[in-house]
Amino acid sequence: MWQPTSRQTRRIREAIRTNPQPFQNLFKDRAFASRFPGGFCLDNSATRVPRGFLESDDNLNWIKLKNFVVMKEISLKAFSSPNFSDELVHDFTQGLRLNRLLDKALQDEE
Repeated sequence: MWQPTSRQTRRIREAIRTNPQPFQNLFKDRAFASRFPGGFCLDNSATRVPRGFLESDDNLNWIKLKNFVVMKEISLKAFSSPNFSDELVHDFTQGLRLNRLLDKALQDEE
């Protein structure tokens, strides 16, 4: 989720704090981890602990995120491969699993 609203960000952070297991399981899953070995992109994180959260909260690095995205580098060779579209389908299939977790986090609070 790129540039979520403050309300959406809060809901996702709460989901990570109260029920981190689905996120942890996803990032540990071999199929997902092989596509996105870096996990969440940590480039856009809050410098301080968000209001309502504690320094001691588990998964604080995820709670501090402002965007909830995964990325992977694709080499020029892979990009020009005849199998590139198949690889993209596999990437997007795994990415959809994260989208579903984020959607659930947003719906659970409504």
